[in-house]
Amino acid sequence: MTGECGYRCLNEERIRTLEQNHSETKVYVKAIKEDLTEIKADIKKRNESDNKAWSPIMLELIKALTTAITVIGAIVGALKFTGK
Repeated sequence: MTGECGYRCLNEERIRTLEQNHSETKVYVKAIKEDLTEIKADIKKRNESDNKAWSPIMLELIKALTTAITVIGAIVGALKFTGK
């Protein structure tokens, strides 16, 4: 690797190393994208199943909260009406 070939051979070796690292990086990026796609699909499945399970519970909680606010409002209104 002396003379003209030394510089050229060194650059060719560096280029080959970069190309190899680049192709490895592409493989890793592809694997990561596939993993992210699977994770997104899993999250969507869980959200759909969780929403179905929590919907009736949330409706009952909203009804109970509405009733509680109505009762508190009635009590406050009655106290203001009586002047206390």
